Amino acid sequence: MDPNEMACTCQSVTWGQIKEAYDKGADTYEEVQKVTGCGIGCELCVEEITKYIDRLRYGEHT
Repeated sequence: MDPNEMACTCQSVTWGQIKEAYDKGADTYEEVQKVTGCGIGCELCVEEITKYIDRLRYGEHT
């Protein structure tokens, strides 16, 4: 994922911010949401962000 690309347009959260939150210990969607505010609004990003967090957790290259 391009770290500068928007992961959540409603809250202007980038993939880089999602990864940064994960790297600092937020390893579930709910924890990442608390840190970044992602997924509050239309919620269209929730599934994709959850998949991304799973890929980070299991060491898959993103």
